[in-house]
Amino acid sequence: MNVIIYTKDFEPITAIELPIEILESAEREGSIGLAIRSPIRSGETLSLPTLIIVDCIRIPWIDGSLKPVLVTLEEEQALKLKPEWLVGQRAVVKAYERTLKILTNKLKKLSAED
Repeated sequence: MNVIIYTKDFEPITAIELPIEILESAEREGSIGLAIRSPIRSGETLSLPTLIIVDCIRIPWIDGSLKPVLVTLEEEQALKLKPEWLVGQRAVVKAYERTLKILTNKLKKLSAED
């Protein structure tokens, strides 16, 4: 399920894909820890991922139900979570990723020739 993580001032930070089981756990427990994966560079040793704490606050909605809202104090770290692109952004992001892949392959070929 796509969810938005907010700051304590209710400013949206990022949209992420969160399995429904994890969201339900956040609702039950009041908070969850989300891992931030760092890219592994050659020569580096493996390390544990950084965890950020995300609180789940249930707010009353128009229909009287309680809706979960995810909030974190670790705003800068939350920006490192893998974003889930909105529908209108996906085509542009995919095109960008394809272009990066093509350029990366060309650079690899050039360096292999040297």
